[in-house]
Amino acid sequence: MSSTLEASALRHEVRVVGANGDPRVVRRLAELGVRAGCRMVALRRTPGGGRVVSVDGSRIALDRDTLRLLTVEPVGAAG
Repeated sequence: MSSTLEASALRHEVRVVGANGDPRVVRRLAELGVRAGCRMVALRRTPGGGRVVSVDGSRIALDRDTLRLLTVEPVGAAG
């Protein structure tokens, strides 16, 4: 079952299904390794409602608006 990264639980691995929004933002996310098929873990919340996520061994801070652009599913979900 897909949801946004904003709604995903902390410390649970998810797979990115897609990213919607401004093509420049989507391209920048891809440059950071956040693209369809990648796996990530939300490590902690930030004061503004964002998350610090782990992607391919790197930690990236994403704001709340960006979290809402990313559709994810739990790893191991049929699909």
